Amino acid sequence: MEQKEFMKLLTKAMADRKIVIGTDRVLKGLKGAKLSVVGHASNTPEKVVSQMEAGPGGAKMFSFPGNNVEFGEICKRPHRVSVVGILKE
Repeated sequence: MEQKEFMKLLTKAMADRKIVIGTDRVLKGLKGAKLSVVGHASNTPEKVVSQMEAGPGGAKMFSFPGNNVEFGEICKRPHRVSVVGILKE
């Protein structure tokens, strides 16, 4: 998935309140096959990334090129964001 496509999906999901933020919530959403796309910051621990990739659910993965501080700013959050999931419609 390209960055432009991911940013468009993320913006729409934030407006529709169909976004899940946080490692635990995203992993839970993947297990329940509730997520269509998962994005993670470049400095997300490899252990977390491998858990997301190995998890069931068939969600598309996107690696955001910036760190978790920049990803938090993109998500319009006042804190760091390492992992984001977009809920299926």
